[in-house]
Amino acid sequence: MLAYLSVKNVSVIESVAFELREGLTVITGETGSGKSVLVNSLKLLLGDRFQRGMLREGADKLVIEGIFTGLEKIPNELKEPFDIEDELVIRREANEAGKNRIFINGILASAAQLKEFAPYLADIHAQHEYQSLTNPAGHLPLLDSFVSKEVLSEYTESYEKYLAAKRELEKLKKENEEAERYRDLLEVRFKEIQDAEIDLKRDSELEERVNYISHRERIREGVQSAYESIAEGEINAEELVTKGVRALSGISSVSRAAAEAAELLSSALENLNEAERILSPLVLQEEEEDLDKLVQRKYLLQELMKKYGGSLENVLSKGEETALCLRNLKDGEHLLSALDKALTEAEVTARKAAEKLLGERISVSERLSGELKGILGDLELAGTEFKTVFAKLPTLNESGGVTGEFYISVNKGFEPAPLAQIASGGEVSRVMLAITEIFSSKDSCGTILFDEIDTGISGRTAKKVAEKLAKLSESKQVLSITHLPVVAAKGDTHIHIHKISEGDKTKTIITLLSEAERPSKLAAMIAGDVTEASLKQAKELLESK
Repeated sequence: MLAYLSVKNVSVIESVAFELREGLTVITGETGSGKSVLVNSLKLLLGDRFQRGMLREGADKLVIEGIFTGLEKIPNELKEPFDIEDELVIRREANEAGKNRIFINGILASAAQLKEFAPYLADIHAQHEYQSLTNPAGHLPLLDSFVSKEVLSEYTESYEKYLAAKRELEKLKKENEEAERYRDLLEVRFKEIQDAEIDLKRDSELEERVNYISHRERIREGVQSAYESIAEGEINAEELVTKGVRALSGISSVSRAAAEAAELLSSALENLNEAERILSPLVLQEEEEDLDKLVQRKYLLQELMKKYGGSLENVLSKGEETALCLRNLKDGEHLLSALDKALTEAEVTARKAAEKLLGERISVSERLSGELKGILGDLELAGTEFKTVFAKLPTLNESGGVTGEFYISVNKGFEPAPLAQIASGGEVSRVMLAITEIFSSKDSCGTILFDEIDTGISGRTAKKVAEKLAKLSESKQVLSITHLPVVAAKGDTHIHIHKISEGDKTKTIITLLSEAERPSKLAAMIAGDVTEASLKQAKELLESK
């Protein structure tokens, strides 16, 4: 509920501040005294756009502050950023330049953040200017507050599964479409790498083989000459070193130098034998590879490495990756078919749940229509027709694939029309009061402000409206701006607004009336002045409360 409101420098209001209580608070005052300014101030506090004409003439800035209590229905995710516990303090400032700032519990906030709180704080009802009930977008949620939670959950769960299946299918389709665009490239790449028949061990020696064959005559001549010098010549190194080793071995026992030299020659002999082993195959090799083919393969492998990563290992890795892409593309076609079938099944389930939900909504609408007719009958609007008009959408959505709008007719013989099109001010007042009474127990808002909702009615109807407001205030904090004494007398709290002149300026004064002050104010509302007769009537109204 709204526990405190302070308004400074808004139009005719220079500075007012007052506390509010539970129950029914009536606000009275002459036309032009500032009641509408109070309403506009509360709207600003709930996130309405600031207009420069709202700033009091000569003032630097306006400041509006409100304190709300009873915050149980506000979601924790809204409360947490602003450290909200037992109280919610909203402060709004704006200057002549149009710059305005919003603070929630002392923390700077945006207009969008403020508007997120508004549905939980207050709802303002004025003729042809309703915040929620004349907005068709809010009708289905209101209706659903009376629908079985199990039925709503059943649809929500099936719809979420349908959405998940749809997202998965669309994702795979996108991936497949992307892959399809590159299918030809993938196939060419795979064939190119596969046809190369890369053998890491053999192809890594390719450069050496090319060099060998390119210089094979020189290599053979050099190898043959070296081989003869080492082992096959009439005078060769192997025989000479062997002879030297034998000669030194005979004297190594008596000469340390001879022993060391023998050891060195033995090592040299071992090296000669190893060189002979290496050169021997080259001397005996008769097979000759085709140099042109080897060079062509060398260039082929170089081109592949240039395309696919700089090494033969990377080329093979790219080939495996390409093969996997092609397999996935083929498997994706089968998976697409399976996901498409799953989506169809999920949609069928969701549509069945949507039909069940629609049936529940129709049943709830018919029941509420009966209740509304009864309430409007009490308010002298017997014969009212009320219904919810549903329209199916081509696709499913969060609302069950339908729209729903309240239609009403307050005159016999006329077809119901959208709620926002009701013309008569008095009829609008009563219809909105009746609808508010029905839905007030289900919405999250703790405070309702009726701005002259009783305009255009009098007598018995006015009394009925007053009784309805009093009844509604048992479950909500109700603020009612009224010109009717019978309504004002029902208030638990009575606030009176009037203007005074100070020099060349006018300002608004707001007074919380005591029980002793109320009779005279009611008497003035009844007769325009306080007379013995009007005072008596005022007291009777208060006593009958």
